[in-house]
Amino acid sequence: MSGATGGTSSPFHFNSVEMREAEQAFRQAYPAFESTSSLDALRAREYARLDDLGQIYLDYMLFMQESVCMLIFSFQSTNID
Repeated sequence: MSGATGGTSSPFHFNSVEMREAEQAFRQAYPAFESTSSLDALRAREYARLDDLGQIYLDYMLFMQESVCMLIFSFQSTNID
């Protein structure tokens, strides 16, 4: 990978071709990674807002980002007549 592109100063900004190539190389080197596809689906379904906002969330302190299901349940349980 060639590094930064597109006039950004971030050393972690790669174009889509570089990212696709890197992902393919990673998946070939670590085939067991495929077993996490159910987690990928969960993240896409329940935490899509992070992707929509371009955010990355790393929970190493157990503060827990609420999933869509948890947000809906919380909203419904506080608005019961």
